[in-house]
Amino acid sequence: MAEAGEDSVDLGFAEKCEDDFRMLGISYPSKLGGKPAWLRWDSLLTESQARCNNCDTILHFLCQIYVPTDIEEKHYHRTLYVFCCSNGKCYSSKKQCVKVFRSLQEESEDDLTEDDLDKKAEEELRKMFESKQALWTLCEVCSLNGNKKCSLCHDTYYCSKEHQAFDWKFNKHKKNCKDRGTIAIISTKNKFLFDEYEIVIEEEPKKKENSKNNNIGGIDESRLKELMSDGKQDLDKELEKEFNKATANTRDEYFEKFKKRINREPDQIIRYDLGGIPLWVSSEKIPFDKDIPKCSCGSKRQYEFQILPQMLNYLGIETTVDSIDWGTLCIYTCINNCNESAYHEEFVWKQDFSFINI
Repeated sequence: MAEAGEDSVDLGFAEKCEDDFRMLGISYPSKLGGKPAWLRWDSLLTESQARCNNCDTILHFLCQIYVPTDIEEKHYHRTLYVFCCSNGKCYSSKKQCVKVFRSLQEESEDDLTEDDLDKKAEEELRKMFESKQALWTLCEVCSLNGNKKCSLCHDTYYCSKEHQAFDWKFNKHKKNCKDRGTIAIISTKNKFLFDEYEIVIEEEPKKKENSKNNNIGGIDESRLKELMSDGKQDLDKELEKEFNKATANTRDEYFEKFKKRINREPDQIIRYDLGGIPLWVSSEKIPFDKDIPKCSCGSKRQYEFQILPQMLNYLGIETTVDSIDWGTLCIYTCINNCNESAYHEEFVWKQDFSFINI
């Protein structure tokens, strides 16, 4: 199996953003936590799409990455949205508890540029954003498409009955709803959301010293890459035995390489390397090409970026035995960037730390 090379990789870091306007969709942000900043408003993501495949609860918005692209000589805005389950027990299940959705929007002359964001007054820009948002009703709790509203105040919308109940019990809507129109609305932290940060992208620094070897467990890296090729998805039994034997006593070598590479920038939470190879945390559960399902359009998917366990430190959640956890989340997307739906589901491969490494 191949390992990550030394090609240039972009790293994502979590930083507190003093200007909350930069977290709105009109600014095309990359962000962690808070509510998703939607790229497209013509068909918003629904609660039925964003449910855990294991426990069926509505997933929490984790992060989004803005990656503009060109398709057939046209320029597109492009954002990837990642959602995850808050139930730690689901992470030991084989069913998907983390989902990713890709959204494309062709650029137009009316789109705001970075210069616009710097020159125009924030109040003017907010009005532009709010006028667009007003065309849709968003869930008060999670900002998914809200097709249900409070029967008492008729002003607050929800994606589901469970989020209406959550808002009533935990987010003070019970008090706000009763006193609406008579006193100021009570402002309280939305307990459903993760803490919000801007994701700032920087290029990974080069390594300080040359690697002394380029093999894993005695097998040359180039030979391992052959195992991943399209034409060799069914591994030769003899070669497979050779690989298993060679790695039997070096199970933590991937983890050591992971730690060494991460130590260049310990605070990184994302590694972006479109078409590259993830930085694996273990020799266990590394996917072959056949393990990555094709897109619904029939195209192959390619690796795009990975989420590191360091992101967990920024979510503002209590750490217990049953907390959410991962070694790395690797995102694979349609190589042809199909535009079948406003929010098109892609594929997440979750790899856990090997117990040998811990």
